Amino acid sequence: MDGVLIFDFDGLLVDTETAEYQTWRRIFQEHGCVLPLSDWSASIGTILESFDPLDFLARQLGREPDRETLRPRFREAFHRIAYTQPLMPGVRSAMSQAKAFGLRLALATSSNRQWIDSHLGPRGLAEAFDCVKTSDDVGRVKPHPDLFLAVLEDLGIPPEQAIVLEDSAHGVQAAKNAGLYCIAVPNSVTKHLYLGHADEILDSLEDFSLVPTLARLKEYHTSKAV
Repeated sequence: MDGVLIFDFDGLLVDTETAEYQTWRRIFQEHGCVLPLSDWSASIGTILESFDPLDFLARQLGREPDRETLRPRFREAFHRIAYTQPLMPGVRSAMSQAKAFGLRLALATSSNRQWIDSHLGPRGLAEAFDCVKTSDDVGRVKPHPDLFLAVLEDLGIPPEQAIVLEDSAHGVQAAKNAGLYCIAVPNSVTKHLYLGHADEILDSLEDFSLVPTLARLKEYHTSKAV
């Protein structure tokens, strides 16, 4: 069939989100402070939110932290972890299932192109996707629908033939704003977020099965048309 399976990147293909949160949390602990997940999670899946960890740290300390030292320290530690993370369990199986049914593969992410390219190549995925849309390609990122709409336009595929895989609340909201069927697959950080607006929630991509999903996709759009 002609259709597309659209993946998010951070937190879904590779769990960079947990690595980022844990890196900042260690920096906070060094200063005798805490970084609650509830405060951090507002920025997951988007670049729209204005949460700055160092501003948050400054408020807890009651003074300015050494930003010129801490930001490079964070980047070095975070990148060291993020670039060595494996693909999330079930990713390759989901991609294989889609290919077997003739679906195209796409990536839609609020991250920028440089970040995505630097991860896909070393993992052998540089040529895996028929379409890649990043924050460099649209005026608005998730939770706005622009990234998903750009994928559909680029591939010439109607919304009725698209399935989205997301891990974050902002990502799910973006898919729903685009009128798409969305499956949430939270990681260790995003599982604490509300994802009830997704059409399905899986514990892992290892639980993803395309055949029943295609049946639910058809039912979903049929019910919307009534």
